[in-house]
Amino acid sequence: MRQTGLHAFRCLSYSVFVVLALSFAFVQTSYAQENPMSLYVDGVEAFEAGDYDQALSYLDKAIALDPQNTEFKYYKAVVLSKAGESGQALAIWNALVKQYPKEYRKALFDIAAVYTKKRQYENSLQVLEKAIHLKPKGARAYMEVAVVQRELEQYDLALSNLQMAKSLNPQYGPAVDLTTAAIYLEREEFDKAENLFKQVADQDSGTDIGAAAVKSLEAVEQTRRARKPWYVNGQFTWGYDDNVTLRPLDSELLQFPSDEEDAFQSLYAEAGYRIINRQDWRAGLSFAFNHQGYQDLAENNTMSYNPTAFLEYYKRKKYTFRFSYDYAYYYGGGQVRDLQDAQWYLLFDADDDKLQTHRLMTNFTLLEPYGLSSVVNFAWMQKDYCDFTPDAHVYQPGITQNWALPNIPVVLRVGYQLYWEDSENATYSYYSHTGLGGLSAILPWDLTADLQYTQVRTHYDESPQLFGSQVLWKGDRADTLHGFSVNLTKKINDIWRIQANFYHGDSDSNIVRKDPWYIKGGKLYNKYWDPYEFRKNIFSLSVACNF
Repeated sequence: MRQTGLHAFRCLSYSVFVVLALSFAFVQTSYAQENPMSLYVDGVEAFEAGDYDQALSYLDKAIALDPQNTEFKYYKAVVLSKAGESGQALAIWNALVKQYPKEYRKALFDIAAVYTKKRQYENSLQVLEKAIHLKPKGARAYMEVAVVQRELEQYDLALSNLQMAKSLNPQYGPAVDLTTAAIYLEREEFDKAENLFKQVADQDSGTDIGAAAVKSLEAVEQTRRARKPWYVNGQFTWGYDDNVTLRPLDSELLQFPSDEEDAFQSLYAEAGYRIINRQDWRAGLSFAFNHQGYQDLAENNTMSYNPTAFLEYYKRKKYTFRFSYDYAYYYGGGQVRDLQDAQWYLLFDADDDKLQTHRLMTNFTLLEPYGLSSVVNFAWMQKDYCDFTPDAHVYQPGITQNWALPNIPVVLRVGYQLYWEDSENATYSYYSHTGLGGLSAILPWDLTADLQYTQVRTHYDESPQLFGSQVLWKGDRADTLHGFSVNLTKKINDIWRIQANFYHGDSDSNIVRKDPWYIKGGKLYNKYWDPYEFRKNIFSLSVACNF
């Protein structure tokens, strides 16, 4: 009986201990969950992990428990700004600065950064002036002012403020020298920029600033070469086409896939001279030559000469404008010769006059905030055929939108292009809508990759006449081409590069052709097929240079 009572007492004691332990753990967990500082730390960790929604959730809970803690509010604005909610972030920062101007002077730099990102540079300068007023000997404010003035191309003022920052705090010296060298580069004072970048690279070797200086030295050489009045570009390509297009210089209506494969080579060369070669205005003349030759289907060889006159205007980090006129004369045809057997297909023997064109073209590129840029172009062309083909006018407007993704070297693009060829004979007139989407990315080992998908919808003004057959369709002929291309470029040095390309095209139309096929059991069976359907794959390897 005594042992039974002792056993019951031990069980009761153990149960009480378990209940107390669980209660204590629950209280500790609840306290941790409702402790505002713990929630703040969790918010910071979520923000650093890139989970902005979770970070805001933690910070909102911390603020609800401790609404007087201004640091929680400040950091919430940091997260909001990073998450793209700059309006809400500005409201919080401005309220903190208004109530605690000296304590939250640091928020002025965040506010200025938002305005700078939006390219509202005057607003950014006004905010930074407040930071200087609150702390006249603060080096950072002068440094930030100089960065904004550089964007406004107020170079003399920027250089003055950079030196002020360096005198107030010598620790800013490397950053000041790097920014000063960048200004020299933008003013095209190449020798000054090169010497200062070298100095920073030597003095700050092994640091991020030193690495940036080394990278900038490459930009100095590239910019110096690009600003020379003369230039020469060239490219040699070897390729394989598994469905060569016949009569490539004829009107679109007369071009047909051959269902034959062949290897080809092409050579492109261009030389130009800028008569006006200022930072903002450039004008000049160029001359280009292009030749493509096939190994076996030499009758489809092409060759062209193309002189061009151009005028360009550049507004740094805002927009560029280019207007050009070019004339082109095209030759076609050729013969298979012994050199083709020696794997050389460029015989320069295309001597059939095929086509001459006159083209006026404008191109406007607008640089926008958040890594966006828009390219708007329009071209008008007069096509004068040298044979029976009716002449035509071409109108070609288009737009492309690019977006450079933040923090990664990838640029996305989407675009639209209208092509309308208005022929003297309506049978040869047509128009097409082209939609495209793609991306380009910088890869390790100086590699650049480019992917693009296009869809081209081509409409012809009159219905096709396919003699000797019955054609079934609804409305006029309309073709749809789906194209996919991959390009991989390897930079050898500042002059030479190698490119590998692949293109796949898949086209069909709304035309159905009915032809007799075979007779079985005394009954005629017909074949229904699309005479304009084809598939095409092109592989090529190129070597290109720019002098």
